[in-house]
Parts: sequence; structure tokens; C-alpha cells
Amino acid sequence: MFNLRAIFNWKAIEVLDMAVGFIGFFAAAIFVVTVAMELTGRPALGWALALLALVIVLAALLELRHRLLAAEAHGGPQISTRWGGSLRAYHEFHGED
Repeated sequence: MFNLRAIFNWKAIEVLDMAVGFIGFFAAAIFVVTVAMELTGRPALGWALALLALVIVLAALLELRHRLLAAEAHGGPQISTRWGGSLRAYHEFHGED
């Protein structure tokens, strides 16, 4: 069963990472479509502009992620998980084997 309450416990960096993955996936897919359109001689301007927009959004998200992590490292609010993000680190943090 999907736990809706768990969504509200996500850290800001987790949501940002999901957005980066989502935008990155579609940027890669549109890149492939743009290359295919160019190689077959079909109009690719619209696809190329969509790719440009996605790359700009992706760069902005990555810059935001960098700034949030840098602010946390310099004493700002905690936006990442304390246990590092890996399942093994999670179990080590909570003292589980």
C-alpha cells in the first residue's frame, strides 16, 4: 500500500533528485529523437528547442542542488538524509545488521 504520509517526510534534496532524474530521462529521450530526426532529414527544430529547454531546466536544478548542499555544509538547514542515502549506510546509522 502506498504511504501518502511518507511523502511529507521527504527531504528537499530527495525531491530535487527525483526532479533531476525525471527531467534527465526526458532530455535523453528527446536527444535521441532529435538525432534521429536530423539523420533522417526530417524537421528537428522543435525537438532541438524542446531539448534546449530541458537542458536549461536540468542545469538550473543541478545548480540549485549544489547550492542547497553547500548551504547545508556551511551550517544551513539540513536538507539531506543524515545516513548518507545508501541502504547499507541506513542500516549502519540505525545500528541494524
